[in-house]
Order: sequence, then C-alpha cells, then structure tokens
Amino acid sequence: MLLVFDVGSEKTFKSVEHWMDQIGDHVKKITKDNEYAVPPKVILVGNKADIPDNQRQVTKERAQEMADKWGIGYIETSAKDNTNVQEAFMTITKLVAPTLSLGDSELGGGRTNLAEVGSSEKKGCAC
Repeated sequence: MLLVFDVGSEKTFKSVEHWMDQIGDHVKKITKDNEYAVPPKVILVGNKADIPDNQRQVTKERAQEMADKWGIGYIETSAKDNTNVQEAFMTITKLVAPTLSLGDSELGGGRTNLAEVGSSEKKGCAC
C-alpha cells in the first residue's frame, strides 16, 4: 500500500497518522477473525518533491521520522518530473510479491533508502 502525502501540505502529512491508525484497526479486526491474515505492507510516499524548499511544509527529516515511528519505508517522488515514481511502485511490488527472496536488510524498516532498491536492476518491464 502506498500512503501518499503532499510535501507542500502540512494537512495531508497530518492525515498520515489517521490513515495508519485506520490500517492498524483494520488489521486488528482481520487478525481477530482470521489468524492467518497478513498485515498490509505500507510505504510512505512524499509527493511533489520537485517544489522549491521554501514551499515545503514537510521536511524529509520529519517524514522519515514518521516512517520510522511506524516501521515503514519512506520515499519522495515527483509525478511532475517522474522522480522515483517507478521506484515507489517497484518497491511496493517487491514487498508484496510472494516469490520475493530479498533479505530484511534491503527492504526492512523505515531507514531504508528506497530510491536505491532495485537501482542495479534492468529497467523496463518487471514481468
């Protein structure tokens, strides 16, 4: 699951807490009814990373702290200039793919530099 906020909007960043609480409540409900339920994989995505620093309302450091708090990865993207967009989708795909054999050290925790994951792989179709 990609949980996206706008780095130029404090309001969207504050909503991350709400959505993470909602995800947690949903997981508790599912696991109560089904002991084999798997919690969703979540990546926090700060979009509009192309805006000038003086227009940012959320710093990279604050966003990373939030991701660390929840134990999830963080990546900044820009749909406008296509920065890290493919990387964000490739990362979440790798996290949820049942045949994935990457170790926890590569994709674990909120301190992972997600922009570098898969950077040595061939670009193009991931099928």
